[in-house]
Amino acid sequence: MKIYFMGLFDFFKKKNGHMYAVRCDEKDYLIWKWRPVGQEVNTTSDENAICTGSSLNVRPGQAAVFLYQQSEGEYDIIKGPYNGTITSQNMPVLSSITDVSSNGTPFQAEVYYFNLAKNMEIPFTIPYFRIVPAEPEFKAYDVEVAIKGSLVFEVSTDKEYIKYLFEAWGGNDTSLAELEQKLKSLLTQEVKQIIANAPKEKGIFVLHFNSLIGELGQYILARLQDKIASRFGVLATDVTISDIRYDEESEGYQNLKRVTEQQAHTINLEKEKQALLEVQVQFDAKQQEAEIRKKNAARMAELQYEHQKDMAARMRGNSPMPPHK
Repeated sequence: MKIYFMGLFDFFKKKNGHMYAVRCDEKDYLIWKWRPVGQEVNTTSDENAICTGSSLNVRPGQAAVFLYQQSEGEYDIIKGPYNGTITSQNMPVLSSITDVSSNGTPFQAEVYYFNLAKNMEIPFTIPYFRIVPAEPEFKAYDVEVAIKGSLVFEVSTDKEYIKYLFEAWGGNDTSLAELEQKLKSLLTQEVKQIIANAPKEKGIFVLHFNSLIGELGQYILARLQDKIASRFGVLATDVTISDIRYDEESEGYQNLKRVTEQQAHTINLEKEKQALLEVQVQFDAKQQEAEIRKKNAARMAELQYEHQKDMAARMRGNSPMPPHK
């Protein structure tokens, strides 16, 4: 983890500006402030005095943010991959605050590297905590629930998120391990509260959590996204719940399961009775329909017979008398 000195001339100086190699070889970082090799952060003015023409290396998955003192918090962003020199060609703010007509022109800037890796993941485990069902008839049967899951996040270069990132960490070097520690603390507290309120706010029966794991993950994400952004400066993109466990030995769980099973049994019996009643009604309706069709058929046959009989009588009445021999 070194910053290699690759100046155009060894220790070349011009107007208090230095020609350095600006790059980041850190492995475990969220945000890292560039400084000359061998220097600790915020120990030398050289880390804030940079010259155009200095080499700049930004690897894939990185972004170099040039924060200018001259422009009251304005900045330029160079996203990797980039391997060249510091010029104004793709740094519009720099071109507006200094004459960069030649290499070696100094300017005041702090350079920060952001970790832009996608799908960075932080697992979390929340030990058993108490949940009270929202249904009035079940409020006496609280249960203990434990949750295991993960939060997926990334660093956004949108202006709002860059502001949050600097506010959250004060421009100091910040490792992913430090972020993970603080995020886990937040997740333990917030996810517990969100899940505990889910029965009331989402109308979810507490024993049905496992069948709604995907929905619960998105519900947690929606509730935490803004808070994580403003507090830590990162964009939460997904929350996955991998396991929800109940303390099945607890009295509350056993009583709730027994009561709901009895209730379900009663409901099933009622459904079966209703189904049998519907079958009987349909059978009776079909029987009545068959009787009606039978009566209609008999009546039609009777009417047809009478019609044929009447026609035969008319035909006999109109026939001429046979001749006498």
